[in-house]
Amino acid sequence: MVQEKKFAETKEIIKEGKSIVDIYATWCGPCKMLAPLFEKVSTQHEDIKFIKICADDEPGVAEWNVSSIPALIFFKDGQEMGRITGMQTENSLNEKIKEFFN
Repeated sequence: MVQEKKFAETKEIIKEGKSIVDIYATWCGPCKMLAPLFEKVSTQHEDIKFIKICADDEPGVAEWNVSSIPALIFFKDGQEMGRITGMQTENSLNEKIKEFFN
């Protein structure tokens, strides 16, 4: 299940376990296309926290040097394991989950 969170709250959540943070904007076409896929993939990985943060509402995401959206940042125990930007397929997202978390 995907959860919409504030930046400060997300920084606490990602400190433990596996998390994927989707940085998006409401006006971004690819972000809108990625949203249902992100939701679907979240149901396949119950051990991972799936979080969305709106870049327009949470300027703190600049701390993560996000230069394009949608941006998916993979965290394990507070450490960034990797990131991908742009629209993804279900297969490509699952491959990145395996690559960054195994």
